[in-house]
Amino acid sequence: MEKENSVIKSQARTPMDVPQEVMSKDSAYTHVSEAFTIIVGQEKNVSVYNIVAKSFINQTNAKGYHERILNDGYPAVLVQNENSMFRIIIAAFQSKEEAEKKLELLKKTFPTAWILARK
Repeated sequence: MEKENSVIKSQARTPMDVPQEVMSKDSAYTHVSEAFTIIVGQEKNVSVYNIVAKSFINQTNAKGYHERILNDGYPAVLVQNENSMFRIIIAAFQSKEEAEKKLELLKKTFPTAWILARK
């Protein structure tokens, strides 16, 4: 069991396991720019700048968290990027400035939240 947990931890990735070349540091908030496909949710709840509450490698875990966030009242959308990472988007904005303002507020509830700019 201990060996299995060690293997899982070594393979686990965090939301920021993204190549440096896709990171943008053109403002006070670092954000990631990537293409993604909607798995569960509505297109109207995604935009150019999206706030991601959490990311997952495992689709089952992502769907479970997505369901929990929906039950909490967020217009959550489950998306998948080209590297098969699942992201839970909880807010979407047309401008980076709006996203940054909302991110500051959402970090109280979701400390690891970050901005995903849609390619």
